[in-house]
Amino acid sequence: MIHLVPLNESLVDAVARFLAGKGLDLSSTLVVYPSRRLRVFLLDALGRHFPGAFFPPHLLTVDGFFQALHTRMEPAALEASELDAVLVLDAVLKDLFPAGTYGLTPGNDFLDRYPRLLQFMGAVEECLVEGARLEEIDRNVYSRFVELGEYHREYKDFLARLPRVVEGYTIGLARMNRASRGMIYSRVAAAAEAGEIALPDGVERVVFMGLSALNRSEQRLLQRIFSDHAVELFMRTDADALADDDSPFALQRQTLDLLGGERGPAGESRTRWNAFAGRVKLHPCGDRETMMAALYRELSAAVAACRTPAELLRIGVVLPDAGALVPFVQGVVSRFDMSAREVPFNITLGYPFSRTPLFQLMDGMLNLARQRRGDLFPARLHLDLLR
Repeated sequence: MIHLVPLNESLVDAVARFLAGKGLDLSSTLVVYPSRRLRVFLLDALGRHFPGAFFPPHLLTVDGFFQALHTRMEPAALEASELDAVLVLDAVLKDLFPAGTYGLTPGNDFLDRYPRLLQFMGAVEECLVEGARLEEIDRNVYSRFVELGEYHREYKDFLARLPRVVEGYTIGLARMNRASRGMIYSRVAAAAEAGEIALPDGVERVVFMGLSALNRSEQRLLQRIFSDHAVELFMRTDADALADDDSPFALQRQTLDLLGGERGPAGESRTRWNAFAGRVKLHPCGDRETMMAALYRELSAAVAACRTPAELLRIGVVLPDAGALVPFVQGVVSRFDMSAREVPFNITLGYPFSRTPLFQLMDGMLNLARQRRGDLFPARLHLDLLR
């Protein structure tokens, strides 16, 4: 059954109430959710709904669910590490593009090629996760299609051979008895379509929560599970906006139409998806400094309007990426006069280690050692390290 949870209700609480109220055997129930953080909140909610000790259900992320199903299919296969996958891809690209391709220069040190190889691997993995049927591609039609675009020549050459790159990548990892995330998704989706999927041992019911837009592999798997097993799907949405093609919930409607199944009554929502229309103020900013200056003006005004510490906790700032964290600290946080009034900033955004001074020092030392020639070091790298 499909359960539509109104926007003004908690998805986690709705799932916990269902599990506690139905008297289900939680030991035979598997809950699948999109991110690891939901596990903490779901266990907390279950603890509030069960008066005493209880055995929680099986809990898996979507990735973990695919891995568990793949392990039942291929018990001897190990999950490929990033380095395993990159090394295999590097060998495949060297074989297919001996003269180099699209930013990969032959003869370069592997560590110099590594960042670019990760980008190539992302494209290959996306093909696999999205369930690309490479064996059904008409290579002649595909080659002519690639030539239609106004792209860089090297990019066209890479796209033309992308199916062969993906094939070589999967064959290379399979020979090592390894499977990447994309291979796991692709294999499980193919097995689901063939009706050869078995749930983990002891699982009789699957509860999906928080899934909205599905990739092709997820679609094929959930269609099979909805067809063959006892399933509950909890989706937080605005039921009245599902039919609106201009709303973000149109993608949820596509998922619901694909899966079919009986729908439970949609709760009345007191919150609409466009409830913030007319309440959102846009500030055009030409660069990051201008953005931080505008953010400080708005934030300082909001802080000044707060009378108690509890009111300050109602203010949140969402940054677009980790690269904006240092400009935010320098251009916004540091401008508040903490001596006059303490403003307790609680920053939860992780900062990439690769951007810290410690990493830059270590990276510079390793680069210097790697390019050492006898007793000589490249002057540019040596000077960069000294700076």
